[in-house]
Amino acid sequence: MSTACIEMATRLGKALAASPQATALVAAQKKLMEDPATRQVMHDYQEQVLKLARMEQSQQPISPDDKHKIQQINDKLIASALYKQYLDAQVGYVDLMRKTNLAIRNELPQLEM
Repeated sequence: MSTACIEMATRLGKALAASPQATALVAAQKKLMEDPATRQVMHDYQEQVLKLARMEQSQQPISPDDKHKIQQINDKLIASALYKQYLDAQVGYVDLMRKTNLAIRNELPQLEM
C-alpha cells in the first residue's frame, strides 16, 4: 500500500512540475536571473535587509537614511516588469500548491491533534 502512495506522489510531483504554474515560475526565475540590472537590485535589497536585521539584532537604532534606502531599493524592485512577472508566477504556483495540499488534506482522516 505505501508503495502505491509513493508512486502516486511521484506522478503528482511530475504533474505539478509540468503544470503551467510551475513552468511559468521557472521561466520567470530564468528571465530574472538573466537580467543583470534586476539581479543587482535584488542583491542590493537582500544586503540592505541583512544590514537592518543585524542592526536590529544588536539593538542598534536604524537611521532614517537606512529606512529610506531600503524603501528606494524596494521601489526599484516593484517598478521592474521582470520582478512583477516573477511575483505573479510565484503567486500562481503557491496557489496551485495550496489547492493541491488542501485537496490531499480533505481526503485524509483527522489524524492531527
